[in-house]
Amino acid sequence: MKENNVLSEMNIFHSLCEQWHEPMFILKNSCFITCNKIAANILILKNQEEIYQTHPSEISPEYQSDGILSFIKAEQMITQCLEKGMHRFPWRYQNKLKEQFWVEVTLVDITLDNGKYILSSWRNIPEYTNTSVLQRESILDNYSKTQQYAPNKKPLINNESPLISDYAVQNYKLLHEHKKAIDKSAIVSKTDYQGVITYVNEKFCEISGYSEKELIGKKHNIIQHPDAPKAIFKDLWSTILKGNTWQGVIKNKNKAGKSYYVNSTICPIFDINNEIKEFIAIRYDVTDIYHQNLIIKNQNTDLITQLGNATKLLSDINKVENRTLILIKIKELIDVQQAYGFAIYNEVLLVIAKKIKKGLYKEASVYRWNDDVFAILILEPCDEEKIKDLCKAIQFKFENRFVVVDNIEFFMTVKIGIAINCQCENIFNDAQKALKSSIKNNQLISVYSDEIDTQQQLIKSINWSKKLKLALLEHNIKIFGQNLYDANGNVYSTEVLMRYFDKDTKEYISPFFFLKYAEKAQLYIKLSMEVIEQSCYYFSKINRKFSINLTMNDVIDKAISSWIIEVISHYKVGSRLTIELVESTDYELESDILLDFLYKVKSLGCKIAIDDFGSGYSNFEYLMHMPIDIIKIDGTLIKNIHKNKKAFEIVKTLIQFCKAMEFKVVVEYVESIETFELLKSLNTDYFQGYYFHKPELLN
Repeated sequence: MKENNVLSEMNIFHSLCEQWHEPMFILKNSCFITCNKIAANILILKNQEEIYQTHPSEISPEYQSDGILSFIKAEQMITQCLEKGMHRFPWRYQNKLKEQFWVEVTLVDITLDNGKYILSSWRNIPEYTNTSVLQRESILDNYSKTQQYAPNKKPLINNESPLISDYAVQNYKLLHEHKKAIDKSAIVSKTDYQGVITYVNEKFCEISGYSEKELIGKKHNIIQHPDAPKAIFKDLWSTILKGNTWQGVIKNKNKAGKSYYVNSTICPIFDINNEIKEFIAIRYDVTDIYHQNLIIKNQNTDLITQLGNATKLLSDINKVENRTLILIKIKELIDVQQAYGFAIYNEVLLVIAKKIKKGLYKEASVYRWNDDVFAILILEPCDEEKIKDLCKAIQFKFENRFVVVDNIEFFMTVKIGIAINCQCENIFNDAQKALKSSIKNNQLISVYSDEIDTQQQLIKSINWSKKLKLALLEHNIKIFGQNLYDANGNVYSTEVLMRYFDKDTKEYISPFFFLKYAEKAQLYIKLSMEVIEQSCYYFSKINRKFSINLTMNDVIDKAISSWIIEVISHYKVGSRLTIELVESTDYELESDILLDFLYKVKSLGCKIAIDDFGSGYSNFEYLMHMPIDIIKIDGTLIKNIHKNKKAFEIVKTLIQFCKAMEFKVVVEYVESIETFELLKSLNTDYFQGYYFHKPELLN
């Protein structure tokens, strides 16, 4: 039954709309439910049914002429209608092509069993549409004196209906109140399209010192300060002539020549044809704030160089988490200050500041920390190599060229400390530690790391000492193997490598990260013995050649060297074992212990190899005194052999030499087919690297 009533009401609405000779719409819950053909044609709809998919906001511009958002004002109009039974008012609409037009809208409240409906009808008001803003204001004033609506008055659909509603008159008066409020609080002026002043309020006259008569008809350059950049005004006019709003702080001068600062908002005003008619500027005096900011700036600025000072640096450091800090110490500055006085010293500082700033990243800021230290802060992630290149360029500027002031040439030496991509709160301390390391070790550049941090080194040493002792007790020192291959791709041997197993993270860690701490804790020999024992036991069970690395520390103690020989004999692996002597170790060639050990393991069938050949300066002396069988060429020479001609020639010469001496040759770091084929062409015996095999757990 209820559905039948709804259908009956909808039929009545459709019939009513079609009989109406003016545009008509029916709304429910602020949505269109029907309209007549006249309305559909005006809005350029495809058909009447399209009104169902059209939201009321789509047929109105975003704002009405009083500056109120259309959808907000529409709700206000509907509320007025529901309160009074009807409501009539002028409204600016737009069709589907965004073409705008004015109509007089009449809203009528229709309450039925199934809810409330709004009947909306339109009438054209050309006398309102074609008038200027001032003429509209006059029309509003006249109608406000002559027209009144009764709360329940029925809508008129003939030419006797009033043009403007009381609400519009009230809205106009409200706009005047807004204008009074703005005039009391802001500095206001209007200009025509050419920028000629047509209106100023009292506050404009007060701050400028000019009377209204002196300002009207002039342009704003009457108050333009000569210090104000021309680029500001170029940007200002470019913005507002495009129909956009410009905002910014402008420095002006009053009639007496005194400067003042205003925070300005300048807007274009459009006529009914959407063309710019004039411009309005609303300003606020920010002179006191500007002066306050100037004081703050002076507190954060080095007075001589105009760079940020120490206070500013410490403040800026905390702006982001990931930042890079560079400290630059120029030790001669103190001598210049004492020898030549502050006048020359200050000039030298200015030259240095200019040199440091030149060529920096846009994201980098330069500071003067103290008498002889400058700083560079970069508030974004950085590439370490690029930062080092930047610092080298800075050093070149000073150490290869004189700083010249008053025809006096000053030679400057630079030491640099860097903390790169630091997220900790102690970035400044880290950079200072790097700078101290640079000075102490006479390095040009030092990058902060745990290795140069004494406190961190002690903590790491203590932690690793504890972890390695537990690892030895709990059998968490493991052996890995990386295979060596011949030129035909067959496995020749396996090099044994040590790893520490972290039971918490389940990771295997290379000795690169803990070996130096093991040496400090006097655990190196125990680790080495653990690896030798595991290796000999493992390979005693399989028929494969293998190699272990030894250093001078492993054989200098007669008891340890005797133990190694005993283990090799016990597991009967001498004929398959190669002992690799790490070339970077300083071997005591005159030592009877070393040579005695080498000849004893040779007697057990072991082969002797020199590891990392080419990384030091005593290689050839080793070859003369030691019973060598195999040479392993250092990986740093192999890495770039297919790209670097010098590396290629060196490796070629070394292989030829080894062949002449009847040594077998092993090359490491073979990571690509190109490297393999090139080394194979040089008649290399054995190959090792990730191209063939990555280290894997053996036990």
